Amino acid sequence: CSVKLGPRQATWAEWSKGWRGRPRLRFRVVDLPPGLLTPSPVEPNISDAEALKVLLRGLIGLPASPPRSQRPIALVLPDLCVRTLLLAVGTPPSRPRELHALIRWRLGKEAAFPVAGARIVAQVAGRSTVLAAMAGEPVLRQYETVCDELGLAPVHMEPAGFALARLARALSPGDEPVGCLNLLDDGFTLMILHAGRPVFMRTKVRTTQVLADLAASLALYGDSHPEAALRRLHLIGEGMEPDLAPAISRELDLEVVGLGGAELRRVWRAPLSGDLPPEAVPAVAALAPGQPPDALRLNLSHSRHQAIGRACAALAAVSLLLIGLGVW
Repeated sequence: CSVKLGPRQATWAEWSKGWRGRPRLRFRVVDLPPGLLTPSPVEPNISDAEALKVLLRGLIGLPASPPRSQRPIALVLPDLCVRTLLLAVGTPPSRPRELHALIRWRLGKEAAFPVAGARIVAQVAGRSTVLAAMAGEPVLRQYETVCDELGLAPVHMEPAGFALARLARALSPGDEPVGCLNLLDDGFTLMILHAGRPVFMRTKVRTTQVLADLAASLALYGDSHPEAALRRLHLIGEGMEPDLAPAISRELDLEVVGLGGAELRRVWRAPLSGDLPPEAVPAVAALAPGQPPDALRLNLSHSRHQAIGRACAALAAVSLLLIGLGVW
């Protein structure tokens, strides 16, 4: 299961199998009142946690009584509430603790971001490149607290752009550079992958000059990667101008491909319960089955649900062993 939160909608998605073993994807979307959720990497995002919990209970179908157990979910956040960037670090340290210390030092030195109160995760994305994601600890705690009080355990937490980039890569499995432009949630996120690894990333507030912002971003990419010209761009957004995709194709000489329900059906070969609106695509894409962890799966969650589940399974196995010995 997954929950995607944004400034205007919340989406619940669930991957399951029927009694015949056939995969099934279900989702539901609910509109959020204006101002209830405002994406930011440093300021509190949720203005009324109780109102959001009421809407999520109705969306997911949760009882009003206090939860008796925690249900693991993937939590997908707007790109604008997480700061993501690629860092050139030469030879990355092999030890995770040393890598984390290096990333914190570099971010505190180069990024205009309060590193002292931030949650930072990083992963090696190439021979000399590290992909880092960070957000204020109070920002992420606010989301985790809402989920916890609903009986949901966000065991995986990531920006929407990461789930969409994985979908774009699955649609273009070759080694050619592939771009993914996410215009959801009032944001502008361009991620370019080469051989499955991110080589360029830019996130900013979406303006009315999307074509000009995209051209400027591609110019920066071309300066740093002249040997790998971009030919294909996957595009998703809400409230886009109808002539945006043809204009990108015409002005920037790119093959523009949409990201939606048709693309998900082609990748997963699983039926969807209805037409998939753009705001629901990240929630469904976050549930992609059979994909091992890679450079596009940074997890901002601090949930202990998985560790507790493994401990309970170990205790159950020991209990069964002791019962067996007692019977013997």
